[in-house]
Amino acid sequence: MFTSVWQESLKSSSTMKKIKKIIISDSYKPVDMAIYKINDILKFDCYVQRFRNFVVIIQAGTKLSTKDVTLLSKTDRHYIKYSDYKRVFGEETEEKEHEEVMLSCEELDELNNKNDTEKVKILYYSLINHLEKYFLHVSEFNQECLDKYIAIFVSLLSKDIYLFKSLLDEMLHVNRHEVHSTNVAILAMGLGVFLEYPSSQVKRLVKAAMLHDLGKGDVDENIFHKRAKLNSKEFEEMKRHSYYGYIAAQDIGIEDEEILMAILHHHEYLDGSGYPDGLRAQKIPQFTQLITICDMFDAMTSSRDFRDKKTAMESLTIMKKEYKNKLKIQYINDFIRLISKVSST
Repeated sequence: MFTSVWQESLKSSSTMKKIKKIIISDSYKPVDMAIYKINDILKFDCYVQRFRNFVVIIQAGTKLSTKDVTLLSKTDRHYIKYSDYKRVFGEETEEKEHEEVMLSCEELDELNNKNDTEKVKILYYSLINHLEKYFLHVSEFNQECLDKYIAIFVSLLSKDIYLFKSLLDEMLHVNRHEVHSTNVAILAMGLGVFLEYPSSQVKRLVKAAMLHDLGKGDVDENIFHKRAKLNSKEFEEMKRHSYYGYIAAQDIGIEDEEILMAILHHHEYLDGSGYPDGLRAQKIPQFTQLITICDMFDAMTSSRDFRDKKTAMESLTIMKKEYKNKLKIQYINDFIRLISKVSST
């Protein structure tokens, strides 16, 4: 289960929901409490997750007793606030103002009184919040609603590709499943529109990109937040997220084979070194290859527990040089041309 805190959704109303500025980050992070012993003094509040909330079980400043250590041994997945990480462990975190808004399907029509730049911004943050609820397992996946989101997004970008630049500027770059999934969907949408794919094809590309990491919700989150290199067992479990996602997509009613294959194979490489099936070259559909590039670009330009984020230029340079036998250079060049085009104004 994904570990960020769900911001309380705004109550339904007949008018556009008021957008409230909040500060958002990777709010809570797993911490290994096995290193703490009796008589150690805890320098931070230790949390556990209870459904969608996080609850303090041992307060900062506590001198750990036998009872405290026993409590820690009987509870799993302990968490620390990111704000405490910087203070206790000297780790920098990214915080950014974030729009707290989640429009229902019915409320999407109320966007008509907004300009296009405002529309894509509201859609971006609202989509993140929808996906967050799914990754937190507090709501079911509403395919019909998200199809409507995708249709509006694609219509806006097809009308004005320069809105893609507004979305690039707005993107969060934190280690959260729903943020990454939304970012990859936006990147794939921009690329599909730029390459002048038919609208129906762009919509399917966006949907596949949005769903590509559904399986991460079924992988132990401590693996994703580990600050060191994964051991072989952990890596094998992490790699299963593409298969878990493939199954999850079928469970929510996805029947489009191209979308399902993109979810299953978005970590395949042209040289056969990817997973889960080691597919090569022409056996990897173009659809899937585009999502792989967008997935890698967002991962590189976002903060991760084991490394700092890279700039867009650094990421694209690495992709062209170090992955020249794994990714189709033509698609990377197309992506560069897209960014150059929208950044030229």
